[in-house]
Amino acid sequence: MAKRGKGVVIDDNVFQHRARKLARLYKVEENEFVREQTALLARDVAKYTPPFEDFPSKGRGSIGTGKDKKAGINAIDRDINYITTAQKPAAIKWALKTFGAGRPILKGRKEISKGVLTSVSELRRWHKQNRLARRGTTKPLQHDQKYWVSEQIVRKYKKSEGVNVGLSKAAFAKAAMQLGSKATIPAWVKKNLGRVSGRGKTVRTSRGAHGLISGKAPGLAHVKRLLPMIESDRLIKATKRLQILKRTVAKKSWTRGI
Repeated sequence: MAKRGKGVVIDDNVFQHRARKLARLYKVEENEFVREQTALLARDVAKYTPPFEDFPSKGRGSIGTGKDKKAGINAIDRDINYITTAQKPAAIKWALKTFGAGRPILKGRKEISKGVLTSVSELRRWHKQNRLARRGTTKPLQHDQKYWVSEQIVRKYKKSEGVNVGLSKAAFAKAAMQLGSKATIPAWVKKNLGRVSGRGKTVRTSRGAHGLISGKAPGLAHVKRLLPMIESDRLIKATKRLQILKRTVAKKSWTRGI
């Protein structure tokens, strides 16, 4: 089971204050409006959480697409290629016989590899060592700093890592669901809902309704820097929705008065 990683709590006091202000300005039911907008905010956070093929447009409502899943698979391939060199069985056998397990591989006097990794667990540890925690990415290594790994072990490891694609998105998708979001969650994200922590709820405070969302899963560091943009965009969309609603109500009232 994948580790859950560091949690991300959305510090959205400004967003919540403006949501309440909009509800009162347009005279809509405050609790329901705040719940709805917080659910949409959680959905948007999930949308902007990797993987994605291209940076999501503000008009896109889906949490993820098939192309986004493929981008996640490709990212795993890229990461492993950054830190290892896949080799045929004959090359691995020669290296182990000549230099031994865990010893640098030489060509003449020149070191061409750090050695040989002989199991999936060793490759997993090596991958973890080279992950940049703050960015959730893997640092590329020079050729002589990579380990040789058999093609079979590389395939097994990539397959085991592939089940984690969508794990990060699942955290805030789960939070959105708890707030009643009806957004469609793609199967490759939905299968990970039970493996992550995601919370969404509304509470009543002295200032009025307040929505709370949080998520905990590997790889959420990327989305934290995007939160100001995500919250700003959500408020713009909320305002437009209320303006349309107000015009619709006004039009119906005018029609009834004829």
